[in-house]
Amino acid sequence: ESKNNQLYSDDNENIDNCLVIDRSVQSPNIYVAGIESLKENGKPKKIIECFGIIGLFHLAAGPYLSVITGRQLIGTMKGHKIYRLSKVTNFEFSTNSLNLSHEKKKYENTCLSILDNLLNDGHFYFSYTFDLTTNLQKMARRNNLIKEYPLYMQVDKQFWWNKTMLKPFRALKLDNWILPIIRGYVHVSILLIKGLCFDFVLISRRSRYRAGTRYHTRGVDEQGHVANYVETEQIIGLNDSSWSSFVQTRGSIPLFWGQKTKATSYNPKAKLTHSHAESAAAFATHFDRQLSKYSKQVIVNLLDRKGDELLLSEAFEDFLSNFNNENISYIQFDFHAYCKNNQFQNVSILLDKIADKLAAIGYARINNGQIESLQCGSIRTNCLDCLDRTNLVQSTFAKTSLLVQLESFGIIDIDGDEVVDRTFREAWTNNGDAISLQYAGTGALKSDFTRTGKRKTKGKVKDGYNALSRYVINNFKDGLRQIAIDLMLGVQQVETLDFSQMVEEEHIDKKSKHNNNNNNGEEFETDFALNFE
Repeated sequence: ESKNNQLYSDDNENIDNCLVIDRSVQSPNIYVAGIESLKENGKPKKIIECFGIIGLFHLAAGPYLSVITGRQLIGTMKGHKIYRLSKVTNFEFSTNSLNLSHEKKKYENTCLSILDNLLNDGHFYFSYTFDLTTNLQKMARRNNLIKEYPLYMQVDKQFWWNKTMLKPFRALKLDNWILPIIRGYVHVSILLIKGLCFDFVLISRRSRYRAGTRYHTRGVDEQGHVANYVETEQIIGLNDSSWSSFVQTRGSIPLFWGQKTKATSYNPKAKLTHSHAESAAAFATHFDRQLSKYSKQVIVNLLDRKGDELLLSEAFEDFLSNFNNENISYIQFDFHAYCKNNQFQNVSILLDKIADKLAAIGYARINNGQIESLQCGSIRTNCLDCLDRTNLVQSTFAKTSLLVQLESFGIIDIDGDEVVDRTFREAWTNNGDAISLQYAGTGALKSDFTRTGKRKTKGKVKDGYNALSRYVINNFKDGLRQIAIDLMLGVQQVETLDFSQMVEEEHIDKKSKHNNNNNNGEEFETDFALNFE
């Protein structure tokens, strides 16, 4: 920051240029300038080291700039470095906050605090040179068409979390400073198997549409986007030239439904909302998009066949029957009935049911940039929250695919290999915890089985603690978390916020520390790149 009140950012591609944000004017001006011309007004003074720009968000005092001031190298894939955001710093563009009333200043500080908590929660990832938003199959099919375009023009917009925050930069075509970030989970490790070094990569991409917290975002919206929608891709690579990829999705039941939380109710009942016609339209839009993006769909429904979960299951099956598409198959597996008394190994029964479909879907194989085989469809798994049951089942499908993927590289008879099993279980357990923390506020339940293959007393105790923590978080804290997500994604503006809710939840949050219908607001945008199949 120099004496004329400007912020500077070095252009990594050309150190002779800087990005300048002039804060001395009422509407801050953003432009690129040569470093020499800036020195005429006094040598720019370094105030902080940053590694990228997340973008802008707007509060009552005006715009704020979010920059990455801490990063952790997760690993390297295909020669590209992948980072996790470890620290984000926000700068106010002006000093307008000094003119806010005491009450508005309090709300301003609350908004800044919850946004700071969200951006610094450790669940955002980026790469300067690799598109983390797009699975390898889609990337391979479109590369010749758009490889000359800037990175941000190649992304899958559904998983580009700071797209709205970078809107002013996109409008000015400041390509070198536009850095897409994803929310979800990334694991990168090396497997040494029979003398060969394989890259093992797991990437979960959370959708920015209908994003939010557990009880605030359920079901579907008018654009067919569902709550807690995540695409998870498991990748195996050899010698940076030969790659295989297996993609799955999870997401809330695509109907209008919800659960009204009450402090006196530990497990609120799920209820259908909206008319049959409205649900039918949103349901069709959702699966039209799934079919367009991933081709054939295998739906695995893990809900109970009793209580309000049965109500949702029967409605799901009714709408699916009316949709009547031959490219969609449906498997009902009452997880709690089959796996009662912690017999989670009984998921093998589901695996037997789906084996033929899993084999038919296959996986993508890319060798030296050329597609050798395509994944022909995907499995869409759901339970009520699409967290604990879903992650355990998805990891089972992924392990089956992993063995087949490795066979394509000539590696056979490794089921039970200690190194492979440990790496696989660790990645999928951490994946489940990350997705659960983002949606429900705690790590996943049943994670001890995913991590070790066994159900232990310690795991049961941890599940009990997490379940109780979810009750507190979901009933008393998630309103503020939801507001932070909405502000980041541009779903809400500060002028439309319900400040009474903020005051109430802030009071409850402080008390708990002392005691120890979301709509994305955007029309669906067609991806520039080709679809999955």
